[in-house]
Amino acid sequence: MQVIAISPDTVGQNAGIVADLGLSFPILSDQNLELTDALSLRHAGASMEGSDVPRPATYFVEGGRVVWVDVTENYRIRPRPDELLARIPPA
Repeated sequence: MQVIAISPDTVGQNAGIVADLGLSFPILSDQNLELTDALSLRHAGASMEGSDVPRPATYFVEGGRVVWVDVTENYRIRPRPDELLARIPPA
C-alpha cells in the first residue's frame, strides 16, 4: 500500500510540512489545480481569501481502479481513521 497526499500548496510548502511532521509519505503539489479539475473537485471561492480550492477528498485506488471515494464540502469533516483502516484491502 502507498499513501500519497496532494495539496494546492507549493512544492516547498509541502516539503516543509513533510519535514515538520516527520511524514513517511510525500505530499505532491497541485498548485494550478489541474488534478483538482480533472477530478471535478474545484470549490470555487471557498478559501478564506475567496480563491478556488480543492474539495477535501480521499481516494483508494487498487490496480489502477478507484475502489472507494469520500468527498466533502467541509474541510473539517473527514473519514475517521478506523473507517479508512477498515477499507484497506488485506495484503
